[in-house]
Amino acid sequence: MPATLENAMALAKDNGINIIDFRLPYIKSAAHSETKTLILDGKRMRGNREATELIYHELGHFATGSFYTIAAPLQTWGRCEARADAWSIQHMCPADRIRKALKDGNRTYWELAEALDVSESFVIKAIDFYTRKRQL
Repeated sequence: MPATLENAMALAKDNGINIIDFRLPYIKSAAHSETKTLILDGKRMRGNREATELIYHELGHFATGSFYTIAAPLQTWGRCEARADAWSIQHMCPADRIRKALKDGNRTYWELAEALDVSESFVIKAIDFYTRKRQL
């Protein structure tokens, strides 16, 4: 299933996760485990691509059970964020899709981003993730 905004929202709905638009002071998105709510600050979104990436990232928190509180140690924050990133990367941009995009002649980050319909920063994160896992 392609990683579109519609599919991200359907995936949340299928898993009983509510998505609400709410002004957040310092971040663009958050996941609240107790209420199974994904919060997006729609006013800060730069488009559907960014919203899709953020929804998949927050869904990664739910899928992996990686939640933390403001009082948690920074190591816990980092570990939870890395797990959510890994989940979102594996679901939005599997290694085989990157390999195919490379085989099709896409060489730069922006070419890969266009071919995979994700942002350049997401492509960079995905390539780093799969390179460290020795899957690219």
